[in-house]
Amino acid sequence: MEKQPFFKTDAGFLTLAFIAIVIGTLIVRGGMAAASTAVQGFGVAVVLVALCAVPLKTYVFKRK
Repeated sequence: MEKQPFFKTDAGFLTLAFIAIVIGTLIVRGGMAAASTAVQGFGVAVVLVALCAVPLKTYVFKRK
């Protein structure tokens, strides 16, 4: 059995998505503290992309 790097597996991809969600949430909180709607919008975009990445990979790109 060939060993894959962790981040090439499904669990690794979910871990990366979770890390992106946490970072996006921190960006949103920083934008709220600085009263910057641009930073808040960027943080929300990061969170939305991370939330949509897993279903897209599962149901659109890995269809058999």
